[in-house]
Amino acid sequence: MEMAIEEGKPKPADPEAKPNPDSFKDAFTYAEALAKWSAENAIKAERQRNDKERAEKEQDAIRSAWVRGVEAIKKTHEDYEEVVSSSDVQVSDAVRDAILESDHGPLLIYHLAQNTDIADKLSELSPRKAILELGKLEATLTAKPEKKEDKLVDKLSEAPAPINPIRSSTGATLPLNAKGEFTGTYAEYKAARLNGTLK
Repeated sequence: MEMAIEEGKPKPADPEAKPNPDSFKDAFTYAEALAKWSAENAIKAERQRNDKERAEKEQDAIRSAWVRGVEAIKKTHEDYEEVVSSSDVQVSDAVRDAILESDHGPLLIYHLAQNTDIADKLSELSPRKAILELGKLEATLTAKPEKKEDKLVDKLSEAPAPINPIRSSTGATLPLNAKGEFTGTYAEYKAARLNGTLK
């Protein structure tokens, strides 16, 4: 085993390897190196354990969400299982992972199984572009169609408020055109001026 000397303390050549007692000049430096190696390995093992547990929890959450999504889409698409199981669509790993993590993954799978040309296009793109296209497809599939009534209400709501006609003290309305100009007879005009209805 090769040794590197730094400030009079021999070290193992491979920092990952367990220290060899023959590589140290005395028991104290060996014990010190062994304690450091043990602590670093314990931290690394704990980190790996935590990473593994986190990954397993994420995978469980993805699986549970997928099962719920499939059950929901089966209610609206009775041929879901038949369409998906008979499809031989293949996508890249990046697209597959994006579909699995999507809130609408089962719908995307169903659509791609019915539209193999779209799936083929996705497989020809780079992973980044394929995921962007998949996002656009998801937005299109999940967009709620606008109702004609909604469009009509939007157009009506942009209209200005109607004009309140001028009323006389007797409750009669004055004859006015759309611009608010008086269109009545001279007698009506004079009467409206006298009673204060028109100024």
